[in-house]
Amino acid sequence: MPTYRYMAKEATGKTVSGILEYSDKALLIEALRKKGLVIISINETAKKKPAISSKKVKLDEIVIFSRQLATMVDSGIPLVQAMDILHEQIEMPVFKNVIATIRDDIETGASFSDALCKHPAVFSPLYINMVKAGESSGSLDDILDRLA
Repeated sequence: MPTYRYMAKEATGKTVSGILEYSDKALLIEALRKKGLVIISINETAKKKPAISSKKVKLDEIVIFSRQLATMVDSGIPLVQAMDILHEQIEMPVFKNVIATIRDDIETGASFSDALCKHPAVFSPLYINMVKAGESSGSLDDILDRLA
């Protein structure tokens, strides 16, 4: 799936940018506009070099992500906002892109577990199924805390 780098303006005038995977540039434009963004530029990025894409997200990163997300969900912060906060804190570029993609999937209506399914190299089937159980039972914060 092609990857696109975009730059856009929010209604407040703040410039935002990111990298997203979409099957089609037109679908990306539509998704960004639905978020209320005014598109400045969209460019397809070059294929990632194997050295970059082969970097794996370390277990420590997933543990920290899970613990912080559990804390935010428990305190009532909406999932999309929590993902925004985590995206800003994460330094590892590969994981940062994964978090951005998950956040966008959730914002466009996907469940958290469905968004995680798109990243099998990062999240194990056990992790995804536990999150799915947490979503169903209404105890996502507890499940994320246990996964951490």
